[in-house]
Amino acid sequence: MTEALADPDCGVAHLTQSLLSDPRRLRSYLDEAPTTEAKLWTAYASHRLTGDTAETRAIYNTLGRPRVEVAGLDDELRGAILHEYASGCERQSDPRWRIEALCTESPVRPDQDEQLRRATVALAAAGLAPKPPVFCGEHNHRGGGTYQVIEFGDSEVFISTLGRFATSADTDFTARQALEPAGFRWIDGTTGAVRVTDLCVYYFGEREPLSVDTLLFYWQD
Repeated sequence: MTEALADPDCGVAHLTQSLLSDPRRLRSYLDEAPTTEAKLWTAYASHRLTGDTAETRAIYNTLGRPRVEVAGLDDELRGAILHEYASGCERQSDPRWRIEALCTESPVRPDQDEQLRRATVALAAAGLAPKPPVFCGEHNHRGGGTYQVIEFGDSEVFISTLGRFATSADTDFTARQALEPAGFRWIDGTTGAVRVTDLCVYYFGEREPLSVDTLLFYWQD
């Protein structure tokens, strides 16, 4: 069965690794696995069975730390998205995302209360009269996700729970000009549109790669 770990269809390889139960057989197969992807699936299956992160990191390093390169996705964005989604991504995701998540340190998440306090103070200082922050699930009356909403006037700004990220659909840049000096990183249209390839995430019935803005400011009912 281990030969199916080399199947080019990630769904087939993912199913195969979930059925394997002998770490010794997996270690034996590692040297003969014909592709980098097959070796990564082997390492992933072995880690699932043993929880041995040191062994997984050794394999990852030996393979040259392969990863899915995404143009426009810098390390800060990558770390936030990787450690939120890669461990529970859909079966069609590239194994390089899964192993990278196992073998790299998760970024420190911001203190949400402090981050929201800073955002509110900055918006108030700009004369925008912000309302109290509301979690996206409450704002949308159901579900949950990865951002808080601060309304001001007829506009609103989103503050991500994954890092110092903020955005808005408003074309008035007053909120951006207030938040950037307060330490926030504004996700503009260009950055937000970057598609994180080969990382498949469930989103309203679909299981495809999503854009940066959808992942940082994710809501699902």
